[in-house]
Amino acid sequence: MALTHIPAAPGAHIGEQIARDFLARELAGSRGVLLTNYHHPAGNGTEEIDLLLINERGVWLLEVKHWFGRIDADQVHWLHSSHRSPSPVGVIESKAKSVSSTLQSAGLTNISVVGLVVLTRHEARFGTEPPEHHRRKVFRLTRPLIDALTGTEYRYRPSNHDLTPTQIQHVADLLVRRKVDPERRIVQSYRVMRELEPGEGFRAYEGQHIRFPGRRSRVKQYQITGFATKAEFDAAVSRFEQDMRALSYLDGHPQIVRAIDFVADPDSDDTQWLLLEWIEGQSLRDRLDDDIPLDYQEQLRILRSAARVLTACHEQGVIHRNLTPASIYLADDGSVKLGDFDFARVAGGQTIAITGKPLTLNKYTAQELRSGFKPADERSDLYSLGAIWYDMALRRPADEPVMLTSIEQAPLPQDARDILRLLLAPQPHKRPGSAREVSDWLELLAAA
Repeated sequence: MALTHIPAAPGAHIGEQIARDFLARELAGSRGVLLTNYHHPAGNGTEEIDLLLINERGVWLLEVKHWFGRIDADQVHWLHSSHRSPSPVGVIESKAKSVSSTLQSAGLTNISVVGLVVLTRHEARFGTEPPEHHRRKVFRLTRPLIDALTGTEYRYRPSNHDLTPTQIQHVADLLVRRKVDPERRIVQSYRVMRELEPGEGFRAYEGQHIRFPGRRSRVKQYQITGFATKAEFDAAVSRFEQDMRALSYLDGHPQIVRAIDFVADPDSDDTQWLLLEWIEGQSLRDRLDDDIPLDYQEQLRILRSAARVLTACHEQGVIHRNLTPASIYLADDGSVKLGDFDFARVAGGQTIAITGKPLTLNKYTAQELRSGFKPADERSDLYSLGAIWYDMALRRPADEPVMLTSIEQAPLPQDARDILRLLLAPQPHKRPGSAREVSDWLELLAAA
């Protein structure tokens, strides 16, 4: 019998995945069953166990922390990144007692059930050490962890017996039968519900407020990767927070998707959550994909709203840089809103690309950004607005490039075609000078 891996539930964070891969590699030749993201019944709720290993020495519960930097610990609490939480040693010991009770109630007695804590990042270090009886239960992904899991030193009691392969499988089968569906993760009072269409560099979910079920939010989950040092990571998160504060100046604009909060995941420094206003309706991308024609006046209504939002953004020093039909939302109440500022550049020259990913290049990206020779400015957003109009007017698929020669065939008045041609000018200096200027032109077209 080799080590068998059973994913008990989806949604394991990156630290759990790293720890799982380490154990699968180091214990490949041993007998056992490894459950990941296991949820055990506890009263009226559930207890989440990151990793649960059943081998000949007994049952091992692993609480995984994927943390950077300093940790200050005592017997009751750990302090990390200004966040004070119950000691994970005490937490996992409590969960171990609960699992032990489950086994005993099923007649499986004298089985060692032990909880350990695993720090998956080598950068994590103790400033203030926990008490020794807690410290000895904290491991890294190194040989001492494997020795603990395969030896007898950490058994709950010296008298606990070894498990035969048949008993290992029996315990695993019992725990798998007893597992429950996980309670949805809660992020700042919002329970993460169904998954939505993912975006560039993030996963998206519908969030439901735990006390006000009618209140919803769009929840984005970012996995921050590609940072070699704690300093680089801190700089990336700090930059994102600064940029979110800059965007907060736009919160009062009724046509900008409002940011509710931005929080770090308590278990994994590599995971960040952004909560956004929920929009009842559909994106312009969805509307175009429905292949229902947008008449000229509807095109102007959408464009006028987008131009007004861009005017407000640009006057606050915010360049969207990633404007596409997917970032324009058509609400059921008739309003048009602009969102998805993930790659925006704010005053000061920084950008919100915390995921370490470069700016996504597509047909809506201005030529100067494709080449990388010039930074984005207001005219880059105006090109994107023109490419969006091009799709609406000519009903072209998203993966077909913009062809200036096609503009003359667009079913638009000549004045509108002239403005569209200016917006799509390859050279920035040939485009309109500001979003306000474009907004004024669009108002004139609507009034004609």
